[in-house]
Amino acid sequence: MNSAGDVLSFDFGCSGGPVADSYTEVTESTLYDPNTGYGLSAPVACRDRGSLDDMRRDFVLAGGEEFRVDLPDGEYHVTVISGDAIASNNTQLTVQGEDQGSLQPRGTGEFAEHSLYTTVDDGTLTLQLFNDGRINGLHISQVAAPSEVSLGEIATVPPSVTLDWEELEGASNYTVYRSPADRAEYEALGSVETNTFPDESVELGYSYDYVLTQMSVAGVESGYSAPVCADVVDPTVVAPAAPDSLSLGKANRKGTTITWNGGDDVLEYHVYRSLSPDRGFERVATTEKTPYFAEGASAVNYYYTVLAVNAGGVSAQPQPLLTPVTDRGNNSNPFAQCSPDGADAKVQRTGDTWRATNGSQTVLETYSMV
Repeated sequence: MNSAGDVLSFDFGCSGGPVADSYTEVTESTLYDPNTGYGLSAPVACRDRGSLDDMRRDFVLAGGEEFRVDLPDGEYHVTVISGDAIASNNTQLTVQGEDQGSLQPRGTGEFAEHSLYTTVDDGTLTLQLFNDGRINGLHISQVAAPSEVSLGEIATVPPSVTLDWEELEGASNYTVYRSPADRAEYEALGSVETNTFPDESVELGYSYDYVLTQMSVAGVESGYSAPVCADVVDPTVVAPAAPDSLSLGKANRKGTTITWNGGDDVLEYHVYRSLSPDRGFERVATTEKTPYFAEGASAVNYYYTVLAVNAGGVSAQPQPLLTPVTDRGNNSNPFAQCSPDGADAKVQRTGDTWRATNGSQTVLETYSMV
């Protein structure tokens, strides 16, 4: 390969057949030669269907034979094209000894284009084909992931994170991906041609993991770089304590009110809601003060929790608060009988346990009534 980012392409077919433009020919008798740096481990069969484009019309048939290419050590993106214009295709592939399974799709006239990232650490890329063993074409591109990714400035007012990295030869641009810290749920933020990226969409008090990819001049994207973590906090400020006395105010068809107590050091509160007390919380509001009012009737029981935020970070999560159903069109849910507005259940307290009964039926127990 001439330089990083270049694509090395091979056209496999019968001797004397056409060769696709910009491809290197590999026939049924092209054996590995150290002088050329590529070739088959043994002679194989071939077929030429005489239709389609110059690369797909013909192929070689390998039954366990290898195809080897001498390459500098590094990370590579490899694409294998396999199919037959007039027959179905069941080709098994291994790359660098790793089983890639049966190439899909396999139907008559269909051509699989199987792509993967792999590492060359001994100077040779090795492919091995089994069963039908068809291979029409091969693309190889060196696409190292960006390295030496580092954090530049982290600001809290306004919140922002700047990333820097080493430029790569053969890269046309770089894409930055971000995830909440330790969750590996990466989403693309944007692409740049330079080696720096400012992220001004972060939130104060939170931590994020970043990874980068490079897009080669040939249009091939690399794998992820090693992640770097950014804490959008002021290390001289102490994170706030968790809000306490998380309580239910009025709850009726107009809406549900949640109250809590917080410290003077809090800049804002993030209100979360879920159908479960221990998972699935999604933020529904950001507010600078208590209380929070969820407008409208609720047909389900929600759990609410509130996090306090300042420049030092985010508080721990207090015990979630369970709220009642307030949509009276859904009386199949027992909490519908517990709305403070027009409730018809009998509520009793025994120690720290609250119990709501409707006739002889206990409709609620161990609920924090306020």
